[in-house]
Amino acid sequence: MAEVRLKDVTKIYENGFKAVKNAVMEIHDREFMVLVGPSGCGKSTTLRMVAGLEDVSSGRIFIGDRDVTNLAPKDRDIAMVFQNYALYPHMTCFDNMAFALKIRRMARSEIESKVLESARILGIEALLDRKPRQLSGGQRQRVAVGRAIVRNPKVFLFDEPLSNLDAKLRVQMRAEISRLHNRLESTMIYVTHDQTEAMTMGDRIVVMLDGDIQQIDTPLRLYHHPVNRFVAGFIGSPPMNFVRGRLIKADGAYLIRGEGVEIPLNEAPKALLSQLDQELEVGFRPESAALDPQSGELAARVDVVEPMGAETYIHLKVAGASVTVRVPGDAQVRYDDRVYLRPQPDRLHFFDLETGMAIV
Repeated sequence: MAEVRLKDVTKIYENGFKAVKNAVMEIHDREFMVLVGPSGCGKSTTLRMVAGLEDVSSGRIFIGDRDVTNLAPKDRDIAMVFQNYALYPHMTCFDNMAFALKIRRMARSEIESKVLESARILGIEALLDRKPRQLSGGQRQRVAVGRAIVRNPKVFLFDEPLSNLDAKLRVQMRAEISRLHNRLESTMIYVTHDQTEAMTMGDRIVVMLDGDIQQIDTPLRLYHHPVNRFVAGFIGSPPMNFVRGRLIKADGAYLIRGEGVEIPLNEAPKALLSQLDQELEVGFRPESAALDPQSGELAARVDVVEPMGAETYIHLKVAGASVTVRVPGDAQVRYDDRVYLRPQPDRLHFFDLETGMAIV
């Protein structure tokens, strides 16, 4: 296997649209790297440039020690799994998986050995004589993954491979691809718009927006230490809550005060002191605030109640802002109840109103 490096990679289309802007990243050997972001952020374009399916406007791409920027896809030693499976409908699953090996003129016995081993890993031995139309969506995706495995590439590329599957099957395939990565110990780059997939599958995650890389980090560091408001709001389900207030000092103590907001701080971080008397944005996770029917720092009104079984999501209105909290499943809360929130002071995040950057 091999590492993948992007050095100032940019993609500009003929109409002048800059889809990817000076991307710099390093995917380590045997790492599972996930590219995530909203539609149009440049994640699939980045993957397609690594694959050689899109030309690079500027910058360089390396796989291992080789500069592959101008190499054809077939010369990059990569295998790609697409969203739409891209199986040949007239061929059996065996022939679909064996196709690339036949093109290389491998011996029949070697082809059979590789296909059967890949089918065994994926649990699809019984499907090899069927054609794609006889398979379910999950089975087709396994065949597409098997077609990639038989090539034994240096790098696997996945472009939203689970988007066409139903919710239950997505969870199952998510686990299977993660298990496959552990088994093959291969370098994998995976593109998704689903941050839950990113958090559960990636060793590290690249968060992108409008062609720019916002942050590259482990899932937990992205969750607990986002570099800006976008990452904070994108990573996490439900996402982080945000309210506005001014940092003030009263009676020797610091607090955040705004419309319907008064949050005392046990201790103001040093970086925050420069924001004294300035308005800023305060973020907290749904699990980082207690719900109180009597009193608290944030006065709220219940908007929606979503029972999930072991837990319940309560959507609230706080001074015009929408806020979600996660509470035990037996919480007795109803629509339009007036309640209060008490965010944990040591689990607050602070963001500059103008730049959106985290104040740390």
